[in-house]
Amino acid sequence: MAASAQQFFTEATACREEAARSLDQVDREGWLKLAREWTELALAAERGQIFRRD
Repeated sequence: MAASAQQFFTEATACREEAARSLDQVDREGWLKLAREWTELALAAERGQIFRRD
């Protein structure tokens, strides 16, 4: 079964929201890095390059 791109986009959005709430620059950068990684996973899932193991 293909991994859910929508699920990954949702995770990326949550990370961006955490970054926006973060008062510490290092924490904010960490959240934004995670958001970029989730977005990359979502795009790969859309291309069918990621599969879920159940």
